[in-house]
Amino acid sequence: MSEFLSVSGRLKSRDLKRLIRMSRTGTVGPTTLYYAGLTAPIISASVALLARQGADALGWDDSRS
Repeated sequence: MSEFLSVSGRLKSRDLKRLIRMSRTGTVGPTTLYYAGLTAPIISASVALLARQGADALGWDDSRS
């Protein structure tokens, strides 16, 4: 995006419309915001859990020498 938008407090109707327009036309769209806010943390936690279970199954010790 070439334009920065700072938001604080309560949005006025015109500011909300501007924010929506920027998200539709910019490189950061609604899907990206959804993924970054909700899906990415779930995926990260799942991968960490799988890695931990894999290490346990292989008998790797988590203590540092």
